Amino acid sequence: MSPDTSRGVLRKAVRDRHGIVERWEALRNGLPRFFTGYPCNRGYVSERETKTGKCLACSEADAKQQARGRGRFPKYSIEEWQVHKMHKEQEGLCAICDDPIALKSEENQYKRTAHIDHCHDTGKVRGLLCQKCNIGIGMFCDDVDKLGRAIAYLQDSCNE
Repeated sequence: MSPDTSRGVLRKAVRDRHGIVERWEALRNGLPRFFTGYPCNRGYVSERETKTGKCLACSEADAKQQARGRGRFPKYSIEEWQVHKMHKEQEGLCAICDDPIALKSEENQYKRTAHIDHCHDTGKVRGLLCQKCNIGIGMFCDDVDKLGRAIAYLQDSCNE
């Protein structure tokens, strides 16, 4: 076997072409990440953190999994069990129009999907609404005076 085609020379050429670095080289050079070109235990071929040697794809997948575990509604600082409790307290009905609402659209094709209604000033969750009611009060910017004028307008126009 000639020295040009030996495993060591070939491996060095591949390493140079793909920017492959071993962990000890990354540590020595102060690099935050390195790329081995080999799959990790989960099968990802990705850069790795120099300090821990952990695959970045694994770190990202773990972060997504942890975010899922925090509850479905982090925007409202509410946990999934609290949403289920609200749904049960409202007897599965929209808090405004009393139409049936489901927590997931797959539950029943005849029910509307529940939307979490919250105060835009305080962030406090008020209840669960159907999409139409949620959009309706959103269009009035949660302004009670505007909603009152809209009610008066509807009542006046219907009485004529």
